[in-house]
Amino acid sequence: PYEIRVKPVSRRKYYRNVIGGLALLFFGLRTLSRGSRAFAGQRSRAFFARLGRRLPRAFAVGAAVGALTQFASTAAGMVVGLVESRLVALVPAAAVLVGAQLGSAVAPSVLGL
Repeated sequence: PYEIRVKPVSRRKYYRNVIGGLALLFFGLRTLSRGSRAFAGQRSRAFFARLGRRLPRAFAVGAAVGALTQFASTAAGMVVGLVESRLVALVPAAAVLVGAQLGSAVAPSVLGL
């Protein structure tokens, strides 16, 4: 009694959607960068400077953020904004990202015990 018809999606529409999504992503990252740069005072700059001094500390912060949020992409978005606004250096940011990946992967198995 029911008939299902599937229309083929044109490549032009597909590419337009992908490019539009990427444009929105970059716009959001630029807005986050500008906002964090404007919001950052001396205390937050000092905090991020302390975070970047030691890689194990940056890794631990990333693992904590990954375990709490369960989304490594959340940490990635925040770290990209902080790197772009020059509040965090690139090497500690990479440590935060690796820690976030590990934290989001280990937290469910630890909670399952």
